[in-house]
Amino acid sequence: MNSMVLRSVAGALGCLLVCAASGPLMAQATAPEADPLNHAFSVYLGSGIYVSENRSVFIIRIAPRIKIRSEKDHKFGIRLRFNATFGFYDFDPKDLIELEFPDRLGTFAFVPGIEFPVNIYDNWVLTPFFDVGPATDTEFQDLNVVLGTGFRSRAEWHHKRFTYLLWNELIYAKNLQTKEYASEDYSLLRSDFEARGIARYRLGKRPFDLGLLLGLDYFFDTVIVNVPFDKPKEIGVRYEVGFTTGSSEPWHHLKKMVKTPRLGLSYRFGQGTSSVRFLISFRY
Repeated sequence: MNSMVLRSVAGALGCLLVCAASGPLMAQATAPEADPLNHAFSVYLGSGIYVSENRSVFIIRIAPRIKIRSEKDHKFGIRLRFNATFGFYDFDPKDLIELEFPDRLGTFAFVPGIEFPVNIYDNWVLTPFFDVGPATDTEFQDLNVVLGTGFRSRAEWHHKRFTYLLWNELIYAKNLQTKEYASEDYSLLRSDFEARGIARYRLGKRPFDLGLLLGLDYFFDTVIVNVPFDKPKEIGVRYEVGFTTGSSEPWHHLKKMVKTPRLGLSYRFGQGTSSVRFLISFRY
């Protein structure tokens, strides 16, 4: 590898080490319990089936973003990110097999944020962010305020026919319950590594590639997840392995505000839990 590659690898790994070193500070936060407040953190947990008061809730997350200023032309860029989730209670995994879908909205969260991407090197971008917005449960008729902060990083380098990417994300979020003046904390370190170019093909005139994805989620406060056809379990670490595919020449829509994501399939496992995840990834 050339010096640029080594610098990007060292910088990205350094970023990961800084995240890990912050762990003891965040680990002191109160661990979330399995109650209706948990849906407020769904904007960071992502889509999936979770547990709330021994009930399952099916969460769908979307997170489009708009670029206000490019970090390539300034010391830092500015982006708006619109984190939103829709939750449906008492959704059983067997419903998917039987093609039965929920028809009533149980939870909703809209936690928009602002990001400030900074070019550390030509191929490494560090992005501090801050989010704030409401989350509500239609059954309990409560209103919570979610505050979130942290940073995301993206390093990319090339070697021969391969493209390597390393993403890190450190999140600290607080959920404030307005009705009872209570609060909860949530903190997560996520790291993903992807090697693209293990196979290449074309659809029409557009080139596509296949990538290998490896991921790690470290929860500073243990979380409770719903295991299909089994009892809920507490986890602190989760691993992921999978494949992604996408065009090496991304398609842009709506005046480049939205670009076509990579698609993929992955297997998540750890501490007695396992799941298969379909990826529609816009990546950070």
